[in-house]
Amino acid sequence: MSYSLIKDKHSSLTAIINNYNGQLISLNDGKDEFMHQGGRDKTDPLRNTEGWPNSDLIMFPIVSASKDNVIKYGPHLYPMDQHGIVRAMRPFIKSDESKIIVKYIYRADTKIDNSLRHKKDPKNPEEMSLPFSFDMEIEYAVDYKLLHTSITVKNISDVAFGYALGKHPAFNSFTDDPKKGRFLDDEDMVIMCSDEFNDDVELNLENLMEISKTGAKVLKNQSCAIYVHKNNRITVNSNLGDIMLWSPSKNLFCMEPITGKAKKGTLVDLSPNGTYKNVLNPGEAKRYNITIDVI
Repeated sequence: MSYSLIKDKHSSLTAIINNYNGQLISLNDGKDEFMHQGGRDKTDPLRNTEGWPNSDLIMFPIVSASKDNVIKYGPHLYPMDQHGIVRAMRPFIKSDESKIIVKYIYRADTKIDNSLRHKKDPKNPEEMSLPFSFDMEIEYAVDYKLLHTSITVKNISDVAFGYALGKHPAFNSFTDDPKKGRFLDDEDMVIMCSDEFNDDVELNLENLMEISKTGAKVLKNQSCAIYVHKNNRITVNSNLGDIMLWSPSKNLFCMEPITGKAKKGTLVDLSPNGTYKNVLNPGEAKRYNITIDVI
């Protein structure tokens, strides 16, 4: 096992990154573990894959799935699994006492192995590739009860491309027994709020589990989502644009900042005038910010 850890000097909040897959596998305030444990190393006795075998994913350059598990760029088609290519890449990790930096480097036409997911479902491509190059840097830092995350994507190509970006943290939904989990009661909910905090909508997580049987709940133009149980809460804020909610099982739920998501069944076109409104021109970099507040 190879993990990187940062801890706030003024509180007990710690964050841990799995150096192998780049996933945020732990956010712990000394009393509670907030992250689902699916992304830990296979040899780690704390690993728990019930519901989802990950703790966190970076979704890029697509969010959700493209029709027939391929994407289009210009006249050509390229194999692409759900949520994109970064989830299958190995990261480069740097860390010190105050921050952890996770970096992904992709160069055009490099084949990325996806055989593990292909073995689970032959519909998933065995390899993935893209016709353009990019660098992605994710920086984590803790500040009292906040985890700050910045994601910077830079186009290293001489061509422009469209993209969607998302972060897919999975949180523990148990409140009493972390080993057994606990079915969500009426006091467990997600509150969606706009930038103006107007017209807030409350969604019981039991209902979210029912919605998640056929897909995720996408909240357009939302900057934050809040999980509330009694006097405890987890708040996710971001400037990505939308929030996606998903709960595959009673022991976990996801509050996922995304830049956007194509309609189900869309053949995603990453050409500059294609499916997504977000475009990176040659040499251009864009930065996004996410905070997770566990007060």
